[in-house]
Amino acid sequence: MNSENVDVDIDIFEEMSTSPLNIPKMSPIQTIKGSELRDGDIIVFQRVTSDDTCHLSTAPKYYEFLLNRTSVQFRALEKPKETVVSLEVSKEMSYDTVTSVLGKAISVDPAKIRLTTHHGYFDQPKSTPVRRNDNMTLSDMLTSFPTSSQTCDILYFEVLDVPLVELENKKEIRVTFRRNSAYRHHKILLPTESTIFDIATQIAQLENVKDVTRIRVLEVFSSRIFKVFEHSEKLGSMDLNIDIHAEEISQDEIQLENKILIQVVHFTQTPTLHYFGIPFFVPIDKETTVEEFRGKLDEILTNVPPAELDKWKISAISMTAGPKVKSLKEGDVLSKYELSTFQEFLGLEHADMPTLTPRSRRMEKAISIKG
Repeated sequence: MNSENVDVDIDIFEEMSTSPLNIPKMSPIQTIKGSELRDGDIIVFQRVTSDDTCHLSTAPKYYEFLLNRTSVQFRALEKPKETVVSLEVSKEMSYDTVTSVLGKAISVDPAKIRLTTHHGYFDQPKSTPVRRNDNMTLSDMLTSFPTSSQTCDILYFEVLDVPLVELENKKEIRVTFRRNSAYRHHKILLPTESTIFDIATQIAQLENVKDVTRIRVLEVFSSRIFKVFEHSEKLGSMDLNIDIHAEEISQDEIQLENKILIQVVHFTQTPTLHYFGIPFFVPIDKETTVEEFRGKLDEILTNVPPAELDKWKISAISMTAGPKVKSLKEGDVLSKYELSTFQEFLGLEHADMPTLTPRSRRMEKAISIKG
């Protein structure tokens, strides 16, 4: 140290060993003889610091970093093949320390960074993000195969609209809203004690639906509707791995007396039954024929030319002992087929169309409800 720094407080350490790491702090008033120092012994000194936010704030931490350092490629989750930044980090860093270093490097609030690990077998991000855990280290996150010792050097990140702590204390609901042929995807954050009504309320606001009671929330799997949720149901009972859809109940359905609500799906037989696209409900009366039903399709599937709709075959599909597919004629009365919404429904047989099947899930900004 030069003469200008004689009044600077310092901490002194002795490097006794690096395997295992042993760098004890020395007393500044102890003599060299009293410290039992010998030729070749290494003394480390540093300025005294009270900055606990720095992950390398002391000499022992710096030595630990040198012993455990590794280079990691950080990639944006939406562009998993492109490295945004490569950083030298310690394999012993915690989740929060990793996000702090990354946040500083990319000028982002680290509290809003969520990490996802790499799937070594498929060479892509894993399907679920890392759950923030104080006991998890970077070394744990870089384990490519959970049952082996193989590691990788890739981590994916995404920048959230809200702090990760807030997100993990809420449920993230992804909802596909359908209005006629158009559909939009929304991502909603809700407190865990919320109900389906809260989902409907947020969708009504986002889609400018004045009456929230007209929002119907559906459970969809493999392009078929399996359940209509009651607005009073709790989110805790919902499987978040399923697809959640919503639609506005039509004025036609509200006004129709003695209505029959039928599910309509898109399908092909190649040769097995294959469903695709977004299913929907259509209200009919007891006398509605296939020909009259086609007229309703013209009003619903507005992005499909009428000439194309006329080519589609309409069938009654039963799953109770099947599946069984029965092709219908234009004069057939639909109510005769006891269509029961979930196990018996109408099918529109035609080739898959990009306008009917969502190819990407572009999510809207998250809606955070305080609570």
